[in-house]
Amino acid sequence: MVYTSSTLSLALLELLVHFDRNHIPKGYAYIAIEIPNQIYISTLKSDQIKLGTQQVGSTWVQKQNSLLLEVPSMIVSIEKNYLINPNHSDFKKLKVSKPEPFLMDPRLIKK
Repeated sequence: MVYTSSTLSLALLELLVHFDRNHIPKGYAYIAIEIPNQIYISTLKSDQIKLGTQQVGSTWVQKQNSLLLEVPSMIVSIEKNYLINPNHSDFKKLKVSKPEPFLMDPRLIKK
């Protein structure tokens, strides 16, 4: 499963909440993923979150009903993260950019 965010800024926030600010790895890059209009996107409903997102995500991957699963961000609830199932038959339809260097503003990791 590939864990992505709807924006680069949300992806950065998702990273920052999981790292010790004294030990944030260097050398990040980002890629842009273009999703064709005909791709169906499943949506995780708020009542399913109570079941545990890991369990719901595992079931979604196994069922292969869609390439993408939209999940509300736990950090910014009105924004979305997307899970991508690389084993889904539509995976090859995604357009993926080359990795580009991402330089984090040092003020974000200041003590």
